[in-house]
Amino acid sequence: MLDDAWVSKSITPNDWRSIAWSPKLSLAVVVGETGTGTRIATSSDGDNWTVRTSPADLQYVDIIWIDELELFVSCATDGVGNGIMTSSDGINWSSRTPAADNQWLSLAWSPALNLIVCVANSGVGNRIMTSPDGINWTSSASPADHVWLSVAWSEALGIFCSLAHNPVSDNVMISSDGINWSLHSAANLYNWTSLAWSPYFGLFVAVCQLTGTGDRSMYSEDGINWLSGNTPADNNWRKVIWCEPLAMLVAVASSGLSTDNIMYSINGIDWISWTGSVVEEWFGLTFSPELGRFIACGRTGATDRILVNEFPVISAEFIEPIPDLDLYRIRAHNAINGESLGLGIIQKKQGTYHLPVTGNDPAFVVSEPLINSVWKPNMKVGLGFILISNDPNSNPHLWRCTTKGTTGTGSEPVLNLSGTTPDGSAVWTYLSELPEPEIDGPIFPV
Repeated sequence: MLDDAWVSKSITPNDWRSIAWSPKLSLAVVVGETGTGTRIATSSDGDNWTVRTSPADLQYVDIIWIDELELFVSCATDGVGNGIMTSSDGINWSSRTPAADNQWLSLAWSPALNLIVCVANSGVGNRIMTSPDGINWTSSASPADHVWLSVAWSEALGIFCSLAHNPVSDNVMISSDGINWSLHSAANLYNWTSLAWSPYFGLFVAVCQLTGTGDRSMYSEDGINWLSGNTPADNNWRKVIWCEPLAMLVAVASSGLSTDNIMYSINGIDWISWTGSVVEEWFGLTFSPELGRFIACGRTGATDRILVNEFPVISAEFIEPIPDLDLYRIRAHNAINGESLGLGIIQKKQGTYHLPVTGNDPAFVVSEPLINSVWKPNMKVGLGFILISNDPNSNPHLWRCTTKGTTGTGSEPVLNLSGTTPDGSAVWTYLSELPEPEIDGPIFPV
């Protein structure tokens, strides 16, 4: 049962458009389109906000935190030679020169490629740029001059995917390197606004505004073939995020009622209204595992332009049973009655993890490898994709994709228990025998 108690918080009444959380700094940063030298604000708890000096009074519309670079990066839709800004602490910011003075709208980071991709609303044939560090930017050819409003990276598929706001047939583009892009078609000719990748569902999931009746979302296993999702309200959905610790997608809207302007999905296809919100124009959303909080930002309201929802959090030490495995699934069960309290994914190989849960009772926590799929024919797989045999009882082993491609067309190949196994155009490398789940607890949420 999700908590309906969304609570608004005060902040300087700028038009706040995007928010990001830094686990390293334990800091949330919002950026906005209005304000004089005040288009950045920070908070360590989501409740109390401090305005920071922006290096320029530009319309900042997106911000991301990059763990590997230990850096915030933000982009703007205006400016001359200064449409990017970066910060290592969220407080002190520097303007950076983009590859072109386009209207830059969205950013995504690929850890595998060590590359940032930024997409734009303007420019002729150059509405994409890339950077290894957020400072030095290079133009890439855009296959169409659309309003590219959102971009996301899939580690499992090894591709960037970007969506256009234009209701045209070729309103999706994908790239395996951030430089060369191919066009594809969305599920519908809608005004798509935001895109996220869910490693748990193995799906890209998108939301839209202005158009669509009961189907203002779509999903795809490969970024190429898209199907419509089921949405509970025809609102102007502005942002969708994948919440890894809770294993669900959440979206916020700039329209609608307090009973339906936030929605969530536990499968990437079907959406449920999350009641108890506040009626404002919500544009940005992030989640802090350390705080156990969703934090949204918006551009209307007297001073209540921040919205938070808090969960109890279980914190425990985790020692991985497989040294080379990156992702683990964590499940919490009520120690009293066995009911499910929370489901999440952690990336840390060892150390402390934080799992938000839906209740305050003591819990047993089970950790096990996150497996992307059983073997299937004609399945597109990216680097790092974790596979198990389609008969795990007799073959309880794991393989990692080390050459991305598409699996074979016939039956499951004999997957070698050492070295590599060719499979269609993909290659699997043996990882480990499937370990027994690790159980910890009982642990009390705080």
